[in-house]
Amino acid sequence: MRLDDPQMNKTLITLGFLILILGAIVGDIVLSVVRPEALDTFNGSVVTILGVGTAAVVTFYGLGTQGEKLKKIESNTNGTLSTLVEENKRLTLLLQERGVDTTEIQVQHSADDPGRHVA
Repeated sequence: MRLDDPQMNKTLITLGFLILILGAIVGDIVLSVVRPEALDTFNGSVVTILGVGTAAVVTFYGLGTQGEKLKKIESNTNGTLSTLVEENKRLTLLLQERGVDTTEIQVQHSADDPGRHVA
């Protein structure tokens, strides 16, 4: 698996959190034997760290997937637009070959279409 693969990232994140949780459990056991009075503070810190870490992971993962979606939309749009431009050039040349003056062609914008309902 590649490192930029979303499945690989999910696996790494899961492993990271499992390691943190395992460290917290070991810390709980050691602390309950050595200094039981500090156990509440330690548990509070662990919960805070895991909470902040979870929020950060969710945010970064969401931003990453949003970036991937934007790249996909951009590539699809650019391909569609360049194809449309090429088709317009081809049709314009075809009209010019048939003797039609393409400088006088009236184009109606889709927003001006009376059959179109704009919300």
